[in-house]
Amino acid sequence: VSLLVAATLSALCAPVGLVLVAQHRMWLGVGLNVIWATVYIGLAMLWLNHGAQGVANALCVAYGVHGLLVACVVYATQLFMRSKQPD
Repeated sequence: VSLLVAATLSALCAPVGLVLVAQHRMWLGVGLNVIWATVYIGLAMLWLNHGAQGVANALCVAYGVHGLLVACVVYATQLFMRSKQPD
């Protein structure tokens, strides 16, 4: 179940990564992925004694954090774009 949730979250976040590439905002994408990888590796190491389920749970939580960060980036980008529109 954890891997199913992680795959769903990954599929939801992937298009945002492509939008960042199209907007030439690669460093923001790199930063988001570094945070994701740090959370994933840290939790996987922490939950390694739970075996494969611990690693799957770490992946799920890491994608959850990644999804929240991506949502914040999308929201902030929308606010920024609205503020630049003429009245």
